Amino acid sequence: MVTFICPLCRQERTGARRRCYHCTFGQPPAAANERTRQRMRAAHAARSPEERSRHARKMHDAVRNPFDVGAYSLGRPSPKAKPVGSERVENGHIKVKCEDGKWRYRARVTWEAANGPIPAGRLVHHRNEDPFDDRLENLQMVTRAEHARIHMEARLRARSP
Repeated sequence: MVTFICPLCRQERTGARRRCYHCTFGQPPAAANERTRQRMRAAHAARSPEERSRHARKMHDAVRNPFDVGAYSLGRPSPKAKPVGSERVENGHIKVKCEDGKWRYRARVTWEAANGPIPAGRLVHHRNEDPFDDRLENLQMVTRAEHARIHMEARLRARSP
């Protein structure tokens, strides 16, 4: 540990800073504490006796019975949880929350509902290049190589004059 003398309050300090925390922010500790005490005394004196006792009871109850967020939320779903069937846009495509709690691309879910499971290494391609158009007529199952070729040809067509 490095020790140094604070240039403002002349007290010995340890740590990485050249000044102590309170001197860095312009308040030596004793003066800051005294100002806080004075403000609290003034606020207390401004209250009526009924307000003082009400405030004291409130503070006493808060210390004795703190609100336990963990116990409150135990067994309840997260307030951010989305219901099954919710949709969100991710990666330029629409995803749907399925019954198992996973998010899947809506085009794949539509294809699987009509034609059964999609084999490994196969993709669902949108024929009209619109990722939001998930009609069955617009979907086509292709291999990764075919998918790359389709998009490469489309890029080449777009570049040629």
